[in-house]
Amino acid sequence: MGRRIVKQTNGKYSVWSTIVDNFILVNMSKRKLRKFFIAEAIKEATRDFEYRFQDLEDEYPMSHYLEMVRDIHGEEELEDIVKEIELNESCN
Repeated sequence: MGRRIVKQTNGKYSVWSTIVDNFILVNMSKRKLRKFFIAEAIKEATRDFEYRFQDLEDEYPMSHYLEMVRDIHGEEELEDIVKEIELNESCN
């Protein structure tokens, strides 16, 4: 989503949307604008996080990725990864 911050002549800020070609916020202080963008970023990150988990059952199994590590980086890297996973499992 394309958004641009525009400084108004009165010293406050507006946000211009390139999607609707209009202002979506006006007369915002820098503090309020920061809060708005932080809240939007949190919403986007939450959506992204949930999207990554929604079809986890249909994804490749861990063994698929471990084979890729071995094929691309070699047996030693694979062993390091497996050891790290096993170490974390034993700590839980």
